[in-house]
Amino acid sequence: MKKVFVMMVMLCVLLASVGCAKKTESGGPKTAISGFLDGIIASDYKKAAEYAEDASELPSEEDVDPIATEIFSKISYEITDVKEDGDKATVKLKVKHPDFNNIMEIAQSKMMELTAKALESAADSEEKDPEAQQEEITKMVTDLLTEEMGKEENIKETEAELIAVKIDGKWKVSKESKTESLFGL
Repeated sequence: MKKVFVMMVMLCVLLASVGCAKKTESGGPKTAISGFLDGIIASDYKKAAEYAEDASELPSEEDVDPIATEIFSKISYEITDVKEDGDKATVKLKVKHPDFNNIMEIAQSKMMELTAKALESAADSEEKDPEAQQEEITKMVTDLLTEEMGKEENIKETEAELIAVKIDGKWKVSKESKTESLFGL
């Protein structure tokens, strides 16, 4: 009898806690923004497209650029606020990203040095075809950008705001969102 009473009390406590628990929407605007950004950061554009109202601006799997992949992999974010208004929501974020202005200034200053190395390499190996020379220059630039993006002083934190809309019962990142704000632009 005592066991039955204890079981009944536990069942009542369990039902009360489940009934009073805050209900969370598994597919809310926060999920849409996170799914989209996580896809971009991982260069998984199919995943990002699942959360985008208009995926036509996203690159296809064949068009993945190694420099873009490196840039996106350096992004981190924190959702700081979500305000829903019917089928539209405003999502505020803190974003850490490469400081492109600073990195491009550094790259421009080092570009003369890179160009001289590329020309020297081309002169040393006259049998290299122009495509191979272009690949070598691209690799040098990619290596430079990768090195600079890895430096803490070239990481910047900005605040951004994205818009999510509910379409056919699913939250998506709106085409109205100014995704360039993720990079402080």
